[in-house]
Amino acid sequence: MFATWAILLCLAIAFQLGSRPLFDDDEGRNAEAMREMSVSGDYFVPHFNGLLFLDKPFLYFAAGGLAMKVFGVNEVAARLPGVLCTILLACGVGAVARRWWGRRAGVLAGIAAAAAPLPLVYSQMVIFDAMLTLWICAAVAALYLAVEREPATPAPAPCADDQRGSFRYWSAVAWAAMGLGVVTKGPVALLVPLAAVLPWALWRRRAGRLVERGAPLALLVVIVPWVFLVSRADPHFLRYALVTETWSRLTSNELKRDAPAWYYLPVVLFGALPWSVAPLAGWRRIAAAWRARESAVRFLVLWFVVPFLLFSGMHSKRAHYILALVPALVLLSIWLWVGTPRGERLPGVRVAAALWSTLGLGLLAVGLGAAPQLLAKVDGPQPATVVNLALALGAAWSLAGLFGWTSSRALLPAFCALTLPPVALLLLTAPLAAELGKDQSSRELARLIESDYAAGIEVVAVETFPASLPFYLGHPLVLMSVDGATLRSNYILRRHSQMVDDAGPLRSPSWLAGAMADCRTPRLFLVWHQDDPARAQLAATGRPMRAGGRNRFLFGLCPDAPATAR
Repeated sequence: MFATWAILLCLAIAFQLGSRPLFDDDEGRNAEAMREMSVSGDYFVPHFNGLLFLDKPFLYFAAGGLAMKVFGVNEVAARLPGVLCTILLACGVGAVARRWWGRRAGVLAGIAAAAAPLPLVYSQMVIFDAMLTLWICAAVAALYLAVEREPATPAPAPCADDQRGSFRYWSAVAWAAMGLGVVTKGPVALLVPLAAVLPWALWRRRAGRLVERGAPLALLVVIVPWVFLVSRADPHFLRYALVTETWSRLTSNELKRDAPAWYYLPVVLFGALPWSVAPLAGWRRIAAAWRARESAVRFLVLWFVVPFLLFSGMHSKRAHYILALVPALVLLSIWLWVGTPRGERLPGVRVAAALWSTLGLGLLAVGLGAAPQLLAKVDGPQPATVVNLALALGAAWSLAGLFGWTSSRALLPAFCALTLPPVALLLLTAPLAAELGKDQSSRELARLIESDYAAGIEVVAVETFPASLPFYLGHPLVLMSVDGATLRSNYILRRHSQMVDDAGPLRSPSWLAGAMADCRTPRLFLVWHQDDPARAQLAATGRPMRAGGRNRFLFGLCPDAPATAR
């Protein structure tokens, strides 16, 4: 039964990979950086729209670029790295649970790690965090094994050494994993594993094992070659990476991502259901295990609590920052469930079932109540799509919660019932995601341009930038922006003045004035709907105007332009 459920989960994940377009801004930007890597063959120094793009390191982009080299430039290839990393993480969590509590626990933990709401949703998004979570959790597990490693003892001759658990290089493996995390998203890959494991190592009086045999050198081996290559492209890169992208993100609201200290409480509660409530319901058993010095339980509590408090105190907060803490909750929950005697109620099942049913009934009420009237008054997806989704998802969640409630003493039925709602969310939202893609993605705009104009026609974006458009067109846009803010890149924003070049992708206002009046060169102009001066100047040349996606207008060729339309 568990194998069948695992197969269904993988099919559900695979079903979604190409079902919706890339959303602006993050997905479109990251996919375009991948595409440019696959075209240029430079897999170490990222570029976006032809500009140096060092907001994030290279590894995630390179993985997507290689996938596009193999499978073509499409949404499936862009999403493949996140999905594979989620599956690998699930296998790793399952391996840890099996090592500690046996085969059944391993299977349960592996499925649970992939089917929790946060990991499942973010596996489908073209952002860095699924890959980062894999490296962080690998580092946490390896550091734990380094601390708990059995001391080596001489093997009796002439028999071979059977020092089970005495592998002496777990700390080097951990630092290498942290290095891979650093070149995926930055120094946060160091912060979380050390915050999770250092208190445990100090408690065990084995802190030296975290750095034994020069283990941190493994980190340098991974990151130094990349830092060298990037520093050749930008000698000031290190200061930007350490000060702006790391220190400012953690200690200030410079990047406008502040949130209250309690921000992560609802994120964890609903993002890790049912594994967020099982440890709360089973707190007495966890407390007893803590007093009994059960090392696995103590370690899992520290793995979750210390980084959670650390993230809660930071200024910059986003839901996906705590993805790496979900496996700790999964493992604690599986320990509670497999250790529950047959016939007794599983901890947290009824609470989780009630939450899913409540959410489901709320969606049913929305679908049957005011949703059509409210949605008819605002721009967005068709009311019928939202109503159908609310009804279908509400029914699925309500029934899953009801079945979970009645199965609270049976491990297999309860497990399947409470892992069903996130899978239903993934499957049933496909029509809504496709419809949202008409406004949130530039795929339709790219199709319009490719069908009505010559291949490779120059597209000029004026103080607006649909990030997925270069990906779908297959080439960068020309951008005129007085400060580069429309690219939503902190790196480009700070280096805008050095990047402006009227022969490159980022142009000056003086160039734009001449380009608008030039009807001989075939160009299309994409303009923000509130940019009245640009719209008036383009209209004066006789260029036809049409909708260019959300809040944008596309101006075509002048009436007397050379014939370039298909």
